[in-house]
Amino acid sequence: MEESEEHVEDQLDELRKKFIVKEEDHKKILENVLRKIIKYAYITEKGTVGLKISSLNQTERIILVLLARYIGGLLQESIPKEVTINEIMEYTSIDKKVIAARVNELVKRGYVKRLARGKYIVNGIFAAKNMLEKIEKGEKG
Repeated sequence: MEESEEHVEDQLDELRKKFIVKEEDHKKILENVLRKIIKYAYITEKGTVGLKISSLNQTERIILVLLARYIGGLLQESIPKEVTINEIMEYTSIDKKVIAARVNELVKRGYVKRLARGKYIVNGIFAAKNMLEKIEKGEKG
């Protein structure tokens, strides 16, 4: 094999390792997200979300509801991972139009997927991790 082909193979192997995540790495990310979100929110066995910090802005509160339901659903099958605009409104007391606008921004950014009219889900554990990191930075800054 030529030297340039070896270099390409090495680069491809390095990229493959970044792309294909080991199951235990995925679980570690979930564990880290869970350790962090506990500071901000909790969820009941039926999926009702409660927020622990009232000083967060509207977008952060909406994100936390989305995250709590998604993570709760990953941890316990009886909890739905998805959440509706009406549920977010119930858990946050934010106006329905404001919620819809903020959730649509999250959809455009790729953090959240729209499943049906007014029904949304976090777009995977990496999106959850990134959104939670933004909330943490906002709290510190």
